[in-house]
Amino acid sequence: MVIANSESNTTLVSLSDNEKHGLSDQCIVVGNSGLLEYVDSCRVTATTACHADSGVSTELLIPAPGSSGSSLVEEYVPLYLPTSQEQEQFPLDVDEYLTRNYYAYDYGDCDDDSDNHKNETKRDLRTGATALMESRKRLLSIKRRRIGAEEQKRVLYVAQGERANATSKEYDILMSDKATTCHILAFRSRTTINDKISTSNHAEKDFCLTSLTHLDGRNYEECVRDMIEEHIDHHHHRGNRDEDNSDETVTIDIHVMGGFNDDEGFSSGITDWLMRLLADMAKEFKNENVGVRMLVKTLVVTSANNEIDNRNNNNPIGRGLGIDLQTGQVFLAQCQDDNERSSGPVPLLRSARMWSRGYNNQPHKLSVVHSVKDVHDLFSALNVEVDDSVRSEFSFFWIQPFLLRSVPNVDFWLNLPNERLLQYTSTSPDAEEPGYCKEYRASLQFLKHQCDIKCQDGSNLFGKTFDRPLIFAMYHGNFTVGSNKSNPPKASQRAKWNKLSL
Repeated sequence: MVIANSESNTTLVSLSDNEKHGLSDQCIVVGNSGLLEYVDSCRVTATTACHADSGVSTELLIPAPGSSGSSLVEEYVPLYLPTSQEQEQFPLDVDEYLTRNYYAYDYGDCDDDSDNHKNETKRDLRTGATALMESRKRLLSIKRRRIGAEEQKRVLYVAQGERANATSKEYDILMSDKATTCHILAFRSRTTINDKISTSNHAEKDFCLTSLTHLDGRNYEECVRDMIEEHIDHHHHRGNRDEDNSDETVTIDIHVMGGFNDDEGFSSGITDWLMRLLADMAKEFKNENVGVRMLVKTLVVTSANNEIDNRNNNNPIGRGLGIDLQTGQVFLAQCQDDNERSSGPVPLLRSARMWSRGYNNQPHKLSVVHSVKDVHDLFSALNVEVDDSVRSEFSFFWIQPFLLRSVPNVDFWLNLPNERLLQYTSTSPDAEEPGYCKEYRASLQFLKHQCDIKCQDGSNLFGKTFDRPLIFAMYHGNFTVGSNKSNPPKASQRAKWNKLSL
């Protein structure tokens, strides 16, 4: 869609097949991909790669290769990040540090080092680098999944500037795409109870909570913190608002993908902000003894997500990320069709909302389009008693009220040729595909029409009656009322978003 009041831009570039992006054990392909912008060659010795003096261990943990990631097999090493600018004369940003220490390394035999502290640091870095490289190879080497309308069924699409959480009772997949400098962040949490229960027990797996957001800048610290708090609250109550399970350890898996080596450094700025924020939160939760453990499972950002095309331009490899709510597996994803059935209801209204963030003192926040609590509260308000099997046949989507912003000189922007529109509006014009300008203009036309008719002063709520959340529902059961059971309706007939009248 479009972007306003942010540091990043949506992209509509399609991914090519990703087999060519698979990484060999010797990291040869990576050297040709633009990943090693900050190092001289693909193979780096321990002396040049290990910046122990300019980096510190954090409370973010990396599961060791082969570790199950459960509480029963605690094989983790800390993620190291560079020290702050105040502590170093020539500091590295997070992207540079990750590139040098985790994606280009040859630590050799750490046991030969006489300094035990440095030896331990090198072992941690070597183990963490192996784990992150393996997860990167696994993500980028598998062909992306194109999710179209026919298979949309229980897929929740999270657009730029939105966030959502769900369990497998509500959705099967959370996904977002069209990211260039944007970062897609996913959390999936479980408790010690989940770890001890057989994965074949579907009812217990539903206790796992998954959330995903599409970040286009660095203005969302409060929102990311709220996401973590939602996970803690979910597990401490485990669906029963009267039951306190605060003594259970909540393990949160972290997956981050996005950005590339853009000329202006927008991507690396988001990477630096986000990883330092996650590290700060992991430390805070440990100090507060709230029983939270944060594991970095996927970290494919900026330089690690960069490739160089045949025109010698940098481009992101991964632009869309999906996560399976039952297995927790992440994969490259792309929404095949830009329509309501694939990307959610009223896409133009949602794109207009991005223009309105921060307008007339509106908070610059991520918009929550779905949460487990909202679903619970909705059914409670409707006084409807249904079991989980019935609830799973419905999908819901929320749009909170916001002030619609008019765009000055909108006709000037609408009449610009595509080349100039790209240069003026995109942080990564060379990474966009032709459909970008079409969607940008569609959003501007929507804003022009709505503001001219319904809010000429730019101060009224959309539609004048948009003073309460809009709630949309989609039913994907097998039958509709009065349908012929021997000839049930096709998916295209029943999978449609409808606004609820509450």
